[in-house]
Amino acid sequence: FCSCFFLTSPSLRPPTTSENKNKNKKNAAMAMYATSLVAFAALLHCVDASTSNNGAQTDIIILGDSWAEGETSLTTPESPESLLAKVCAGKTVVNRGVGGSTAFEWGTGEVDTAACAEESGTVCTAANAFNPLHGTGYTHAWMSVGGNDFLGSDCSMTQETLATHVSTAIAAAVAEAPEGMKILMTGYGSFSEALEDSSCEISSVVALNTAIKDACETSPFRGRITFVDVMAEFGGSASTYSSEEWYADTIHLNNDGYTKMFSLASIQSFFECSDSDGNGDGNGDGDGDGDGDG
Repeated sequence: FCSCFFLTSPSLRPPTTSENKNKNKKNAAMAMYATSLVAFAALLHCVDASTSNNGAQTDIIILGDSWAEGETSLTTPESPESLLAKVCAGKTVVNRGVGGSTAFEWGTGEVDTAACAEESGTVCTAANAFNPLHGTGYTHAWMSVGGNDFLGSDCSMTQETLATHVSTAIAAAVAEAPEGMKILMTGYGSFSEALEDSSCEISSVVALNTAIKDACETSPFRGRITFVDVMAEFGGSASTYSSEEWYADTIHLNNDGYTKMFSLASIQSFFECSDSDGNGDGNGDGDGDGDGDG
C-alpha cells in the first residue's frame, strides 16, 4: 500500500517499472521499510501521481494511500489517467492519493512518514485534497487508508487503535468535503505472495479489513459511508493468496485489478455510474450505506 494505501512492511507506494521487473529489489526494499518506516518512505517514495481538474466541477475524489493513488499511476505516468473514470461511465475523477501515507496522518494532519512531508510536494490532509484549485462539488469519494498504519506496525497494531485512526481520517474528510458527499471504503485485497522479513501473515489482511469495517460502522457519519470488502474479489482469503493476475506486485493492484474492482456491481451502484456497459445496475453488497446525514 505504499502508494499510500497499503503499508505492508513494504509500504503502499505504487510500484515502479524497475520493481515490476525485479522482485528481488522489491523484497529488499520491503525489508528496508520493516527496519525503518521513515527511511523506507524517504528512499522509495514514488513520483506523485495525483491529478487535478483545475477547479472544475468534479463527481468523484479519491483519497488515501498507494491503493488510491495507484489507480492513476499504473496507467500512463507521463499523463495520469483515472481507471475509475474509464470504468465508471459519465463520471469525472480527481485523485489526491499519496503513496505511503497513513490514516493517522490523514486524520490528524501530523506528518508521520516522509511521504507526507511538505518538502516531498504532497501533504496528506483533507484540507489540501479538497482545495478548490483541484476540483469542486464532489458527490462521492473513495478513501483507502489504514493499510500503512497496520503494516507499518508489522501487523501488531490493535484493531481498536487502527479503527480509531481510520475513523479520525473519515471525520477529517467529512469536515472538508461538500455537504452530503458519500464515501466508499473497500479495505484491501490479500497479498499475492508471502511478505519477506515480516511478521504479517496472509490472515493479517482479514484483521485489517475488519478494523476498517468497524470504523465505518461506528463512525458518526456512518449514514453516508458504504463499506465493500473486496478481499475475495482477487482470489484471496484468510488462507489463500490473491491471484497474481490482478497484481502489479505483492500488495498493489495492476490495471486489470483496478478495472475488476471498479466494475463490481456494488461499486458501480455506489458511484451511480451510467449503465452503458451493464455494470451499473447492481443492488450493492456493501455494508454501512445509508441516506446520508449531512
